[in-house]
Amino acid sequence: MDTDVKLTYFGEKPDIRAEETDIVKDSFSSVTAAHIYSLFISFGSEKVFSRSDVMQTLGEKRSAASALIRKMLEAGLTESVSGQGKGKYRFKVSSAV
Repeated sequence: MDTDVKLTYFGEKPDIRAEETDIVKDSFSSVTAAHIYSLFISFGSEKVFSRSDVMQTLGEKRSAASALIRKMLEAGLTESVSGQGKGKYRFKVSSAV
């Protein structure tokens, strides 16, 4: 099975290892961590995204996108958004400065 991540970046490709948070490094495989980081680069903490957005951004199938969203929810990295339709999420923003 090929584990290379194929993503298109505009500008300089980010160094995932330099930007990972402790929870991402400790809790996820390197491929999953790369996917989470790519999603954060694409959506940030303000933009709301859905499973289909994850599928399109990462080039993953429906089940893989759902599993990734579930992992991010369980780890507390994302939260469900109400009032925008079913299945909408966004990254949580840490209030600690």
